Amino acid sequence: MSGADDLTRDVEIDIGGLLRHVWRRKLRVVILMLVVGAIAFAVLSSISPRYRAVTQILIEQRETVFTRTREADPEINRNRFDEQAVRSQVEVIASDDIAQTVIGELNLSGRPEFRKLQSRSAIDDVMVLLGLKEPLSTDSRQARVLAGFRKRLDVGRVTDSRVIRVAFWANERQLSQQVANGIADEFLRLQRETRSASEADATAWLEPEIRDLREKVRQAEARVAEFRASSDILIANNDSLLATQQLSEVSTELSRIRAARSSARASVESVRAALDSGASFDVIPEVVASPLIQRLRERQVALRAQISELSTTLLPNHPRLKALQSQVADFEAQIRASARDILVSLVNNETLLQNQEDSLVQELNRLKAEAGRVGEAEVELRALEREAESQRNLLETYLTRYREAAGRQGSEFLPVNARVISRATLPTSSFFPKVVPLTVAAMAVTVVLAVVTILAGAMLGAGVAQPAGRAGQPMPHDLAARGRGGASAGLSPDEPRRVTTWEMPSGEPAVDASGHMPDGEFSTSLAVQGILSMGSSRIAVISPAGDDGSITTWLVARKLADQGKSVAVMDMTGSGITTDHMLGDTSFVGVRDVLAGEASIRDIVHQDRLSSVNVLAVGVAQPTDPSAAIGRLSTLVTALADTYDYLIIDCGLVGHSGLVHIADDETIVLISGIATQRDASERLEGEIRALGYSETVTVCPSDGEFAALEAAA
Repeated sequence: MSGADDLTRDVEIDIGGLLRHVWRRKLRVVILMLVVGAIAFAVLSSISPRYRAVTQILIEQRETVFTRTREADPEINRNRFDEQAVRSQVEVIASDDIAQTVIGELNLSGRPEFRKLQSRSAIDDVMVLLGLKEPLSTDSRQARVLAGFRKRLDVGRVTDSRVIRVAFWANERQLSQQVANGIADEFLRLQRETRSASEADATAWLEPEIRDLREKVRQAEARVAEFRASSDILIANNDSLLATQQLSEVSTELSRIRAARSSARASVESVRAALDSGASFDVIPEVVASPLIQRLRERQVALRAQISELSTTLLPNHPRLKALQSQVADFEAQIRASARDILVSLVNNETLLQNQEDSLVQELNRLKAEAGRVGEAEVELRALEREAESQRNLLETYLTRYREAAGRQGSEFLPVNARVISRATLPTSSFFPKVVPLTVAAMAVTVVLAVVTILAGAMLGAGVAQPAGRAGQPMPHDLAARGRGGASAGLSPDEPRRVTTWEMPSGEPAVDASGHMPDGEFSTSLAVQGILSMGSSRIAVISPAGDDGSITTWLVARKLADQGKSVAVMDMTGSGITTDHMLGDTSFVGVRDVLAGEASIRDIVHQDRLSSVNVLAVGVAQPTDPSAAIGRLSTLVTALADTYDYLIIDCGLVGHSGLVHIADDETIVLISGIATQRDASERLEGEIRALGYSETVTVCPSDGEFAALEAAA
């Protein structure tokens, strides 16, 4: 183990010596740089230049108010040019169909740079002659040309836009320009042909549909007319049923007659009461309104005026006055006789109104029955009319679309939803190879690699590294010489370092100072005995094999609990395998929730289903503040270590650098040797020991322990 101590000892680097070591070899570096630069320049100069041409296509709505045949659906317009639609157009442009069309139009198979893709090597020719290989067919040559074409083609969407960039490189300037523009032209032509084919398909589909709909509309309208005639349903001027309209009119007339009869009855009673009581008729409107009574009243008033005038000159018994007074009495009798005549007329009018009312009531009852019958028939009539209306509307819609599709099909202008906004121009310079920049870069890389190689050789050799030589400062291994109560900080390098001796259950030492059994591994029973003899409270289990290695954690924790110790297991694995095994589920609140600040320690402690071990589940939250999470993790580990006799942290597949956040200088590190090669376990054990964790051993359960675990599960 002395070699391991030498490797882990702090050293100081002689920077000046390293620089002098490099400077002494500067001539070699310069020569190597020049040689590499010359080779790079020659190689790059021999490569045929590549010229790239770029065409840009904008995906947009090309319809105008003059070409649009009807209002498009807003939802369709909204989704027509979204991100997925533009990406779909990118795939169309890069499709093999367009590529093969352009290859054929430009005769790329006959171009020198594509012709060499179709040739065979001399070895291939020999194998063909010997019958070991099939000769190249026409399809194979075309496939090679297409593959070479696709390697030179670059089609992509410009970020945050609906612009598609079509780039193509070739060894000839004109060819790159022709291909880029040819792809754009072929894409637009394909779009136009697709639109035309869609319009033709639409007209071909609509023609038989329109014929069928016309027949259906005729039949539906015939059923409506036939039912209306058979059910005797007549329509009035205002599109309402005649029976319903007549019922309304009779009801209105009946109300009017009843009001008139009530008025006539009141007039009869008034006149009769006046005649029976001998009261004046001047307050009865019907009597006062009579022209005859009005004339009689006028003559009666004139006679009374004449009597009053003569009474001033004649005596009361004068014959003339008596004659005039008798005439006044006659007028009064005539007025009462006229009133009786008016009463008779009113009574007759009342009787007439009563007869009219009775007649209207009979008609109203008849119309009610008729309206009920017509109403029932109207329900079925409306259903037939709705069916006819729906068929008629569908026919009109199909006719409109058919006329639009036929008009588009016969038109020479079919707008496509794309246009070229930038056609490819003739490239002025090649994009590859950049001879001078690449040569300079190769020379710079050569210098860097040469210097690094020289420095590495110097540091591995002697004379540039020496011990730090700071007496009294503990080395990493000095921190390992400790007991339960404290570390040996402050020991000088010359003082002997205490190394724990792991003992077999029989009491006989089973390992040497390095902590290994003869076969390099400990069983879990032996590891538990050593842990109990140590009295340490914090144990970290590392599983190089991943989830399989967590079995060591389960066995060690339950064996310590069987010894009457209080044991807590913290699941720090990525998959939560320990939580799932010991609790039966991974949905418990756990360590991640504490690290995220969403739970307390008391919320995450759960009981093992097979023992008295307390399990801290892996948790479900995701911490968002790394610095806060690390602080909470340190607090959590310290609190648990002070609470339980033994805190076992299942680290899972974690590197030795991850131990710094959960392990201190008293932590025992167990490396699970399950499903792990012994060399890998020993190498990992050595790396962790080099960090200062001297209590580091590899543990592998025995066959009996595996069987007991399976039986308990």
